[in-house]
Formats: sequence, structure tokens, C-alpha cells
Amino acid sequence: MRTTAVAALTLTAALALGACQDEVTSASPSSTASSSASNTTEGPSSASNPPPTTRAWSKTPTSGATAANASGREAITSFDFKNATWTTADGSRVTMKNGRARTAGSDGSTRTYSVSPHYQLWTHTPLFYDLDDDGYEDAIVVLEEAEGNGYSDTPIVWLGGPSGPRQLTTSALPSAQRCGTYIKSIKVVAGGTIVVEGAERSENQVCAELPNKPFTRTFSVKGNRVVEQIVE
Repeated sequence: MRTTAVAALTLTAALALGACQDEVTSASPSSTASSSASNTTEGPSSASNPPPTTRAWSKTPTSGATAANASGREAITSFDFKNATWTTADGSRVTMKNGRARTAGSDGSTRTYSVSPHYQLWTHTPLFYDLDDDGYEDAIVVLEEAEGNGYSDTPIVWLGGPSGPRQLTTSALPSAQRCGTYIKSIKVVAGGTIVVEGAERSENQVCAELPNKPFTRTFSVKGNRVVEQIVE
């Protein structure tokens, strides 16, 4: 049984991810607040389908060790993602400090990792929902990787459980990239299905243009993986 009755939650991009990198850091608090107010839900409210609940970042997060040992099926909601150790897309392990980490690239460049909403790109992170139907709340959190003028924003699933939160490192969830894929929204609907709406870029498009090939893709947690649901 799910511990949180959530019909649907939406994670909305605060700006077009196909824009230039210097625009990424310019999202203002006022624009973020306006975007937060537009959080959407799906389905009518009723006794069997209650209205959704949302949680912003914890104002007083516990340490990773404390959250890992916390009892209760909603322990992940107080987990300190901004000071946790993450596995990145290339398999590296990085430990965040106040939501940021830096590593050296193989070519001598510097990679910067940040846990949203450090740059205020995403307005409702993390999203909490029991994605694998084990009775424990889980989370979807966006990890940003920046190197030079390029960046990618990757939604990552963390599963809650009796031993504490753990990151799923095998995931089919798409990343938003500069001059690449644009993600408009991520939402979790009843049943734990993750719905991603966005657009892909045509080969002849320039970077300044928004991707023009819209898509809606659905995903679910299967064991230790996030897999795409293929509709034939």
C-alpha cells in the first residue's frame, strides 16, 4: 500500500534547456516562484482519488547517515541529497557538498555537478512517490553536469527502503542537454508510472532553436532499473 496518496505530480522546467549556458544561471527567484505555482495534477479529486501532495526541499535536512538509519516509510523525504554521494552517467562517484561537486575531466577540463535546484532549473525537486510499490517513498532528483559551455540535466531515481535511500544507476530516463533534447515536464501518475514530456532536435536545427520533435515517454521501476514502457 502506498504511504502517500498522490494522483500526479509534475516537475516543470523553469527555462528552455536548449538555450545558451549563461542563461542557465540567470533564472530569477520571481520566475521560479511563478513556475512553481503552475504545478499540475491529473484526474478529478474524490475519496478514492484524493488531490496530490507536493513537498519542496527540506528546510532542515538530516545528514545522509541519519536519514539512512531513520525509521518510517517516508525517511527519504528528509534525506540530504545535497551532501550525498552520487554515481554519475559515466560511472564516477562524486560526493556533493551543499549541492555541488567538481571533478577533473580526462582532458584536463573541470566538470561541475550540482543537485537541482542549485541553478533553479527545476521547480519541484525532488518528487516523492512510492515508485516500486514496496510501501516506502522514493524520489526523483535532477543532477546537473556542466563542462565548459555544455551541460546535461539527468533525472535520477533514488529508492527508499529499510536500509536507507539508494540510487538506481541503470536508468532509461532521458537527459536534457544543451543543443540537444529538451524536457518540458516529468510527472508521476497513479501506479508509479513516470511520464516524461519533451522534444528532440532535428538534425538540421541550430542550437538557438528549440527542439521541434515532441515526445511523451513513460517509464517504470523494475527491480534495480528504470525501464521504458514500449507501446506497440
